[in-house]
Amino acid sequence: MLGLMLLVSGCASTGEPRASETSDSTETGTPPSRSTPTPTPFPYTTHRIGETFEFEGMRLTVNAVDVGDTFPNASGGSFQADPGEDLVLLSSHFFNLDNESVDLSCSGVPSVFFEMIDVESRTIEPLFETSQVPGNPGCNDSLLSGQESDYNTLWRMVEGSQPLALQMTDTNQYQSVEFVNFTDDELVAN
Repeated sequence: MLGLMLLVSGCASTGEPRASETSDSTETGTPPSRSTPTPTPFPYTTHRIGETFEFEGMRLTVNAVDVGDTFPNASGGSFQADPGEDLVLLSSHFFNLDNESVDLSCSGVPSVFFEMIDVESRTIEPLFETSQVPGNPGCNDSLLSGQESDYNTLWRMVEGSQPLALQMTDTNQYQSVEFVNFTDDELVAN
């Protein structure tokens, strides 16, 4: 399992400097030298794996992110990565805080757009077979207000890459953004 941190943001900046902003070398205009490339830190509040946060009518806990070339499906078969691809399984738990029912497996969360990127800032594509991912409710098995369920999604990415973040955007306002960061803790600014 990869390291995982949850990052939560509103529109306003916290005003706290990022690690890269406090380095002496940034005052001279030259970036600090590093032996390994470090992704740009996210300027968002940080939450660790297993913590629960609320966003746009849902309470979500991200439990794990796993990369592989094969994952089982609910029909007894398996999802297989195509040549040049890896599969990413995002395991989470969803609690419906909205007043309306939510069909996680077929319609998804209507007010939230989910997008995942890798460490090279490339889009990781979702597989739209959520009802076939084990642990999920079936298609048209809507969660009423106050109900909860596992919510596991499967994604396709470039083989050998590493997931960087899951981004959740409020599609009604396009103002609040949530991040789930999959990199090691030291790569993320608090």
